[in-house]
Amino acid sequence: MNTTELSFLILSLFMIHEFEEIITVRNWIQKNGSDKKLTNEMFIKGRKHYQSTETISIMIMEEFALASIILFIAIKLQITEMAVGLFVAYTLHLFGHIFQCIKFGKWTPGSRTALITILPIFYIFYLTFVNNNLNATNTAIWSLVFLIALLLNLRLMFHYADKIEHWRKNYL
Repeated sequence: MNTTELSFLILSLFMIHEFEEIITVRNWIQKNGSDKKLTNEMFIKGRKHYQSTETISIMIMEEFALASIILFIAIKLQITEMAVGLFVAYTLHLFGHIFQCIKFGKWTPGSRTALITILPIFYIFYLTFVNNNLNATNTAIWSLVFLIALLLNLRLMFHYADKIEHWRKNYL
């Protein structure tokens, strides 16, 4: 599997998962927000960041744009480890959704697609590692860099959620 094919699959699986979050998160928070056993669930705990479906979509659009830029660079420079590193960070994020679902004993936004896509993701990893001579150290470094970047970007989006909501209401 070459860098272009891998990049296309990453973005496709990412958007399938993100569509589930866009579609379900607001309604899920409204239905489950008062459930005491879900107080520490990530969407309930961060409910102030998910003010509207439109704002969630804008935040996800920003993530998609960043991922697209990273993957474009990986394709142009033919750095498969870079694309794999982003895919590893994305996959670790999916495990967070799966663990939340198990911990709270109910489906959470993103947990269905996380569970559905995890086996194809492992197969894609298998094909990528079998068909490419990847440098394990570089792959690990890119994975760590993108995991940290993903977490920092999410924190930044949460920090600016009020401003994004305000901008959306006034200018869109």
